[in-house]
Amino acid sequence: MVALDVVKHSNLQLKAANLPKVAVFVGGTSGIGQHTISELVETGVETRIYLIGRPSSSERANKQIATLKQINPSVEVVWLAGEVSLLADVKRICTEIQSKETTLDLLFMSTGVLPFNGRKETSEGLDPTFTLQHFSRMAFITHLLPLLRASTNGRVVSIKGGGLEKADIDVDDLELKKPGAYGAIRSQIQVIAMNTLVMEKFAEQEQDVTFVHTFPGQVNTGNNMTSDVAPNSLMHWAMRLVVGPLVKIIGLSPKESAQRHLFASTSALYGGRGVPTDLPGAMNTRGGNGPGLFLVNQYCDASMNEKVLGHLRETAQEKAWVYTQEALRPFL
Repeated sequence: MVALDVVKHSNLQLKAANLPKVAVFVGGTSGIGQHTISELVETGVETRIYLIGRPSSSERANKQIATLKQINPSVEVVWLAGEVSLLADVKRICTEIQSKETTLDLLFMSTGVLPFNGRKETSEGLDPTFTLQHFSRMAFITHLLPLLRASTNGRVVSIKGGGLEKADIDVDDLELKKPGAYGAIRSQIQVIAMNTLVMEKFAEQEQDVTFVHTFPGQVNTGNNMTSDVAPNSLMHWAMRLVVGPLVKIIGLSPKESAQRHLFASTSALYGGRGVPTDLPGAMNTRGGNGPGLFLVNQYCDASMNEKVLGHLRETAQEKAWVYTQEALRPFL
């Protein structure tokens, strides 16, 4: 575990040479994304943040921006509304960012929903859970890679389940379209593995960009109710009366989780040219200390998960990569 004092000290060392001067937060109007933005802004650095969320969050985003400006008048926050469960909207948002920026230092993605009511399809023919947690994230990476390459410290952070990959994913039905295949837990197993496998492929191709896939653990943000559970159903009340209170007891506070995610986004511990550290360099998924893909848990420890990933590289990585590229192709 990286001590919280070390995390805090590192975050306070953010200076012009290593801070994310331009950052994109996808899903930054709530949960860990929102709290991580606050931690970044509270350091007093001068930065420009693109805040991306659903159009229905516009009022909340405007209040959030006003609060951030009060905390740090030198920060600039640009609100971009879009349904990132639709890849066409992802393309539109990225095109707008590309028209305004020449470099991007941080792409931070935390969108997601717990799928308890079975597989659905968007107007683009993709399941929204898979899109929010995988396809749209890989689309943001693909579109914004030229800007990340142009940065001296480009970094991608995807919050899902880094280090929790399982070997038993269904490589012949990656999106779980077969009858009876889809389930809340099964979909998350698929999504976590697909995130890691595809991000590792990106990392192998982009030697100057660092990729981080985090597992945040249980965090008391209130987002445990962000799901498609039917109101007043048994699962709804289980989430409200059991899961919610349990997370408050055992989970990290939103502030600590945000501090640790800002550390994961900026520390040289995970390769790149971030804030220098006296700690031994973390190991990426290929066993190196330089830029690559890092699987980071809620306490900032990196795991190679080599036994599982070694198997998945042989059986699933190419299929996940091709499947993802085919899904994205009409929207590139």
